[in-house]
Amino acid sequence: MENLSLRLYNFLSNKLGSEDTVRTRRTYYLTHNYLSKTKTYSPFICGSKGEGLRMKGSDTDTIVLIKDIHIVEQPNKNVGSNKFVMRSSDTRPGFAQLELCSSFTYSDAWLKKIGHKFFLSSSKMMEQLLFVNKDYSACNITNLHGPCMSTSNETQDFTVGIKCISFIKQAHEWVGRKRHWPTAPMQKIIIDSGVWFVPIGYKLSPNEDIEWRAAFTVAEILLVFSFTHTQLMVYALLKIALKDLIENNCQFKELLCSYFLKTVVFWISEEIGVTEWTPHNFMNCFLECLKRLEYYVKYDSLPHYFITERNMLEHRVTLPEWMDLKTKIVQLYKKYPACLASSGFMSVFFLVPLYVNVSQNILPALSETDMVDCAKCSANLSSLNEVRFMLLDGQAILTYILTPMQVLVNSFELLKQKPDRFIFKCLFSTMCRGVGTRFTSDDVTGGGNKLHYQKLKEILPFVILGVRSDAVSGWNVLATFYYCIGRYSVSLKITDYVLCKIKEAKQEKLYYSEDKFTIDYLPRGCHTIDLSDIHITYSMEPNDFYRGSFLIPDEMKPEVEYKRYIQKPPIVYTFFIRFMCSLKLEQTQKCSQSLNNLKTLIETNNNIGTHVMKAECYTLLGIAYYLMGDLVEAENYHKKAFVSDRSRQFRYVKKLQKIRRQYEMGTKPLNNYSPTSIQDPWIILEEYLKF
Repeated sequence: MENLSLRLYNFLSNKLGSEDTVRTRRTYYLTHNYLSKTKTYSPFICGSKGEGLRMKGSDTDTIVLIKDIHIVEQPNKNVGSNKFVMRSSDTRPGFAQLELCSSFTYSDAWLKKIGHKFFLSSSKMMEQLLFVNKDYSACNITNLHGPCMSTSNETQDFTVGIKCISFIKQAHEWVGRKRHWPTAPMQKIIIDSGVWFVPIGYKLSPNEDIEWRAAFTVAEILLVFSFTHTQLMVYALLKIALKDLIENNCQFKELLCSYFLKTVVFWISEEIGVTEWTPHNFMNCFLECLKRLEYYVKYDSLPHYFITERNMLEHRVTLPEWMDLKTKIVQLYKKYPACLASSGFMSVFFLVPLYVNVSQNILPALSETDMVDCAKCSANLSSLNEVRFMLLDGQAILTYILTPMQVLVNSFELLKQKPDRFIFKCLFSTMCRGVGTRFTSDDVTGGGNKLHYQKLKEILPFVILGVRSDAVSGWNVLATFYYCIGRYSVSLKITDYVLCKIKEAKQEKLYYSEDKFTIDYLPRGCHTIDLSDIHITYSMEPNDFYRGSFLIPDEMKPEVEYKRYIQKPPIVYTFFIRFMCSLKLEQTQKCSQSLNNLKTLIETNNNIGTHVMKAECYTLLGIAYYLMGDLVEAENYHKKAFVSDRSRQFRYVKKLQKIRRQYEMGTKPLNNYSPTSIQDPWIILEEYLKF
């Protein structure tokens, strides 16, 4: 049993992440949270990703804390128009109504008047937020799910939270509870973190629309962070069992959820000493959790970890499928561990009965110095691959509500706290690149020449800082900047530099999400390695284009205007910009060469990606041939784009003539603007490279 426990623990750690890997993920998301905050909002990534787990099919759960609304348990003299008092005498445990403290008449889209009182309406807030976000170009938020707004592809869940600074009375029983875990210092931190409220009421309440649910988001993330790695892997295995062994039957979907499983682990952790949560005892710990889950389901009651009076299974026990679920849980418990072999994820473990951690076979044969170097090399590769994956996974939402100044303020504040330099550099550079692309055409062209000049001065530093985000796309944004202001020769030189870097690279650039850094990417014989330099040199990310952005070539604007948000493969876009600049400068040979290179690259399907990205590439070729006057080839490639991605290309085909007309009208560079009169961008860049 002990040997099986250790092998199972090693298997899960290798597949889901070692302690160092989990720590890197948590640091990344905490850094992301800090850099993304504004004066009025603070995003908080929670759920599996925020906890340090990367599970197949998991979405990104984000709670945005609204900082200018405050909740108190008892009214006080410090009354303001944004302060609300909890009213829980007429609500179920874990829920509360939020009454406005102000005595004056108040009108707001989020409030509901009952008699002479005003209450913050959870339903109105969600409706308003869904309306405001429905045109958000990057994520296409389309529906409500519980307290969350979800994207159409179900990869992102958003909700809002409002903080009560006190640890509410409904949870005071938790404070005095006798337990093995968590420690007393951790309990104090949790109590000081307060409680958040999210916009969803009790389903059977007549006042559901003005009720809010207590959410111990910060407390729960702190508890998970305090887990031993064994506790975390037990929790992960429960999630795998839920998905592969229970929810594989469609009638059981949404009867249980991962939050219930986390609650089970919390309860068991209180009862079992921390010293028992070891890799050698993994099977017993998991069995205890599975047994407790079976008990809760059998007796139709799962008490909330902080508010024990709240039964989280209350609305599920009356469903017709509930009795079948009870039988299923009992069967899993009785057939453990053999039942795990039916899991698609776990089947590999049972197919290789003698599975062990490979490093355990290798390391003992090495000298002590070599073991240290090997461990450091493994840790570096893990950090590089994890950060790269998370940047690719979340780049579209990095700078949604941030102003340029807020990015700088957050960065300087965080630097004082001595963050992980590699993660900070990667996120900061990516955010700067994103901020540069979020300046709208109205921002830049909405006033006279003086305002144009000021806005361009504001954009340029962020665009230059963004070149350190990866090997290609950041430079493409800089090339686009100069193209959009009519400095075609400068833009052309930048594309030459990018293509030269690609040609001279010793290793292939990493573009696809499944591409990974290997030992070949690490410098030999160096004791100190700057991971950010390795990441910048060898990784590539798609170029993003948002509706209304100033940094879009005029020839692409109709496409972006219709699609709202698109991505282009970076090297393909480099050749396209090169073609456009050569065309503007009437350099016939370079223009023809760039077009042929663009066509060859796309047809060979190198560094392209999904069928959607392939369609985006064909669209660029279609635009290029239209501009060259070859309407037959243009139509041919637009048809190919239509075949590759019918859903997004159908109506866009009708806009092709508009592209042609815009080009024939021509675009003039902004008057009286000379980047060298601000400061030579190459000097700025040279200084930044020393960062």
